[in-house]
Amino acid sequence: MRVLVHAGCFAKQEDDAYALAPWSRLLVSSEHTAAAPFVVGMLHPLIVQSWHSLGAWFHGRAPTPFAAAHGKGIFETAREQPGFVAVFNEAMASDSRLVGQVLVKKHAGVFEGARSMVDVGGCTGTLAAIVAEAFPHLKCTVLDLPHVVAAAAAAGTPNNLDFVGGNMFDHIPSADIMLLKSRTKAATVLCSRR
Repeated sequence: MRVLVHAGCFAKQEDDAYALAPWSRLLVSSEHTAAAPFVVGMLHPLIVQSWHSLGAWFHGRAPTPFAAAHGKGIFETAREQPGFVAVFNEAMASDSRLVGQVLVKKHAGVFEGARSMVDVGGCTGTLAAIVAEAFPHLKCTVLDLPHVVAAAAAAGTPNNLDFVGGNMFDHIPSADIMLLKSRTKAATVLCSRR
């Protein structure tokens, strides 16, 4: 425990008692901005196996470490394994909740004067919903593949949030703000199409 206190994971209190430090509070799953589902997702055996395949990826021709480990991409695997897709989607939603809270609290000025925002590859709309609730004047749109937004749109969302099925390489709806949280696979595809 002393090492974890020194590293900032926990705070030492009197009489050998310990308390959560700010970043370890993120791992408490009862918190709205908990990162615990993200950690669980990143420690899923399919993901961990990808990390163990970095050498094969560097020396091979697979487009990603995940493909080097499994012979196909993460999204193809997710379609075949519903248990994995549930863990993966919750991990991404967990990350989006944390990023969304920081975005609307610390960077609200980004949205000043804007009337519309599109979240490209926004999956279930977690991040866009946080922005839509914080800025009711902003018309928010989530663009993702049709089968992704079909399930997400049914979950109930703020009135100023819409879902559009499509491919970002074909068309992105016009908006004042484009949110592209992290699309490493997409960047790889975009570079290979040039």
